[in-house]
Amino acid sequence: MNKTITLRLIPALIAIAFSGSAASAGFQLQNQTGSGNGNAFAGAAAAAEDAGTIFFNPAGMTYLAKGHNISASGTLLYRVIDYSDTGSSAIVPSLGTTNGGNAGGFSLLPAMYWAYSVTPSVSVGLGISPTFGNRTEYDFDFVGRNSGYFAEIAQININPSVAWKINEQVSVGGGINFAHNETHFKQGMTLGALASTTNSLDVKGDAWAVGYNLGAMFQITPTTRLGLTYRSELKFDLEGQQTASISAVNGVTGTQEIKTVLKTPASASLAISQKVGDRLELLADYTWTNWSVVDVIQLQNKTTGANLSALSYNFKDTWRIGVGGNYQ
Repeated sequence: MNKTITLRLIPALIAIAFSGSAASAGFQLQNQTGSGNGNAFAGAAAAAEDAGTIFFNPAGMTYLAKGHNISASGTLLYRVIDYSDTGSSAIVPSLGTTNGGNAGGFSLLPAMYWAYSVTPSVSVGLGISPTFGNRTEYDFDFVGRNSGYFAEIAQININPSVAWKINEQVSVGGGINFAHNETHFKQGMTLGALASTTNSLDVKGDAWAVGYNLGAMFQITPTTRLGLTYRSELKFDLEGQQTASISAVNGVTGTQEIKTVLKTPASASLAISQKVGDRLELLADYTWTNWSVVDVIQLQNKTTGANLSALSYNFKDTWRIGVGGNYQ
């Protein structure tokens, strides 16, 4: 069973990129392992089911079988995002006239992890996976296109990690996150006398950021394990281009270099794994995500630093309680 968390350029900016999102997930991608999909990632910080523990709690590498451990998965998501209007009236003639169709569609989320026990007490590993992302695309004749008809956020994370088993009860681990974010938005636009049904604004940018994740596992009893993990915020200083296409002036285009800051939130999780007999494992977690860092996104001219436009999101921090289990 898959748990599907679904999630103007500026100026309407990222509003459509977040549409259809689960309130607690925003544009975060929790589908990091195939095994975790089955229990909706409940208790993932204490489970240590496979090499995917590199993402959820690197300390879990010390609980894997000795030698090489490899985990690869591909999660296929299908989202339906429909827009319906209850009676708005267009005041700008260049707006579209349709509901834009399904803005969701199929997405494939691949992930790969490798862990290796260097000694009986020390393990190293590497994870490569998408951690944040979303793609939303309405047809160009969408009635709301001047607020945005296309948005894509793609973030890939490279996560080298190390873990140390201090003793039979305590393991700790940590990793460095090298993340690349690419963001792309499109919207229609109206320019007074130059109003047209095909004027558009296209903004794209990308950047690298570095963060970290830490974790610990505590084997309280032979059947009870606690996990505690923290993943840091990432700050992307995005740079790219804004291109305006004005069909009313023989399709003229204008381009300027732009910059903005996009943050992805920190998170922390407390989890428990409880074995019940030889076949059943019960899992639970309490996870906090610092979504309030997604507040105001300000677009600026890269050369002059002049503010171009801004969008306020005012996201709030979220808490999740997950309960699941595995049966062999």
